[in-house]
Amino acid sequence: MIQAMLLTMVLAQPCVDCTELKPVTDDFMPSPAPVPPIPAPDRLSKEAEGLVDGGNDYIGANVQKSESDDILMAAAEACAKDQARRCLQGHHNWDRRFRELSAKLPGYLVTEIVAESWDRQFNETSMTVLGRTMFESWHWSSGHWNVAKRKHDYWGGSMAKGRNGIWYSCILTADRRN
Repeated sequence: MIQAMLLTMVLAQPCVDCTELKPVTDDFMPSPAPVPPIPAPDRLSKEAEGLVDGGNDYIGANVQKSESDDILMAAAEACAKDQARRCLQGHHNWDRRFRELSAKLPGYLVTEIVAESWDRQFNETSMTVLGRTMFESWHWSSGHWNVAKRKHDYWGGSMAKGRNGIWYSCILTADRRN
């Protein structure tokens, strides 16, 4: 009996035109706040296009088929350039980047994958070949491949060349939280 009364009190709200409590029905339940759509960028960089073309050329890759996003593109470009500046592949400053992106994209879970080209590709000029190389690298890591193989709500990606001649890449994805 006490539980039923508590439940009634919790599931009741004041009536608009009176002081009586009125049970909450589906008509009165607030719906979850909609997740705002993320605008797609007007044009992809040649490095991002290389990842798209390389992914389209690599069987099983689907991340590049996701809708692109300006915020993720800019963050992926900054990440790739940071790796190139360091001449070192890695998820450098991921905790900071994750917090910043989560604040800019509320309601979305953000993930990141990074890769680098081979030494023998020092003079490679085809962005598609370099993009395919990144997908080949991700395929060897189950964690990275789980991101690269599927389509996400949004994605951003880029590549940058280090002074050592190695190309570094970053792909960021955003998926609605359940």
